This record gives sequence, C-alpha cells and structure tokens, in this order.
Amino acid sequence: MQIANILEEDKRLKKAYEYAKISSTTYQTVYADDNPLIIKAMWQELSISYALFDKDTTLPLANSLFYQLAKRDQIIQMGGLATERNNARR
Repeated sequence: MQIANILEEDKRLKKAYEYAKISSTTYQTVYADDNPLIIKAMWQELSISYALFDKDTTLPLANSLFYQLAKRDQIIQMGGLATERNNARR
C-alpha cells in the first residue's frame, strides 16, 4: 500500500493502481474482516480507479467496498451486542 501511495503522489496512477489492487487483494486474504487496513486498501484501489476514469472497474470496486463496510459494521455491532450480554450477566 505504501508503494501505491508513493506512485500515486508521483502521478503514476496506472502503476499505483496495480500495487493498490495487490494490497487490497492480499489484505482481504490475510486479515480478519473487521481490520481497517482492508478498507483503506480497498478505498485506495477505488480512488485510483476513479482517477483513471476506469468505468469498468470503479462501480464493482465501489460495490465491494460498500459490502466490506457493511460486513465490518455488522461484526462491530455483533461484538457490541456480545459485550452488552456479558455485562448483563454480571
């Protein structure tokens, strides 16, 4: 993701997109669903795609990011509910 940041700052968007895509895919494989690095990497991939005016990938990436955010929120909410249940038992 850091390489993609450097390339993006250097206005080398096509190369930055390649690295952003790699980090996004890797983070989704390696980390748990509620890890914020996944969302950061997906956002970077989406924003570079949008900057490149790549209509074929921008919408699917936006959908994937929306789904990931919803999944993260659900996990957080379920964790909050579990905490409330544990506190009620005490």
